[in-house]
Amino acid sequence: MRRNLKKVWDFQKDFEIGLAYSMGLILSEKKPVLKVIETETGYKAINLSDFLKEELRYWEKDEIFKKEIEMLSDDGEIILDEVMCPKENTTKMDAHIVHCSSQKRLLKGQEYLVLIWTKGNKTVVVDFIMVKKNDDRLKLSAEIVEKFINSGKKVKGLRADGWFFKEDFVKNLRELKMGLISKPRKDSKWFLGSEDIQLNKYAKTLSKDKFHYYGKEGFYAKSIIVANRKYHYCKVVIIKPKHSSEQKDYIYLVSTDIELTTREIIKGYKTRWKIEVVFRDCSQNIGLKDCQAYKKASETHVAMVFLTYNYLSSIKEKEGGTIGILKKKFIALCKPVTTKIIAFKPIEKVA
Repeated sequence: MRRNLKKVWDFQKDFEIGLAYSMGLILSEKKPVLKVIETETGYKAINLSDFLKEELRYWEKDEIFKKEIEMLSDDGEIILDEVMCPKENTTKMDAHIVHCSSQKRLLKGQEYLVLIWTKGNKTVVVDFIMVKKNDDRLKLSAEIVEKFINSGKKVKGLRADGWFFKEDFVKNLRELKMGLISKPRKDSKWFLGSEDIQLNKYAKTLSKDKFHYYGKEGFYAKSIIVANRKYHYCKVVIIKPKHSSEQKDYIYLVSTDIELTTREIIKGYKTRWKIEVVFRDCSQNIGLKDCQAYKKASETHVAMVFLTYNYLSSIKEKEGGTIGILKKKFIALCKPVTTKIIAFKPIEKVA
């Protein structure tokens, strides 16, 4: 942990404040911009904005997420994606004009690369990094993956959407001996046997009997091993949602690990959707996009949101349900009420 030269780091105090902030995110029924809450069980939490003050932000997030990784088992999968947090109501902060895919427009905000780990029903946010205006996103993407690999945790591979399937990123992953499942461009050109092909044009030449039906997945697919100068050897899977599907409805997947079976590639890419669920849960239930703080405070808030998600996700893994349902149960149990007293004491009955 990093120490502030002006004072000695008080682990117990910061841990308790962190718990207060995390519980505040859970117990806030609407946007997590709390005054002060206290519960009938004797728990009191400080104003959330107090935790974002400069003197309380010297704890090191990397060390905390490192502990999260140490508790994971091997043979999971990691998923990488980018999330945007709108910051249109603040000034003097690290924000720039970005494209918000959910709102389909440009707006002022912050971008974060987020890495999650998943295995079965367990999903954990293991790292994130802010992307600034002039940053090289692919370079940062490679760094965040390499950082995870250096932790010593073994995984089956990385899953990411088509934006990440680019030459430099794939090259870095190959050097790290990390396989990638992603989506290629439909018009991308490859070398197949003795001829060059363009995926969407090649798919038109395939007869219906060339596709195998995968009953569990409910669609038809054919895989081919191809190569080009940028990506070397890859396995591409061409998917037809229905036997009579038109070529424009075909889906293309790619794996840099050619040893994977067609079913493993399909399953691997479907796993990628889990990170979208994480973003949705954090946005709708834990206030990922509601904080309008500026500078370093905003990044601290994002860290607390993801750590709070990990806590709720661990309960969800055991009890089932959804993050939204768990949040409602916490609120019903604690019955939070507003108070004018700015006070704090450790959790007693709420855990």
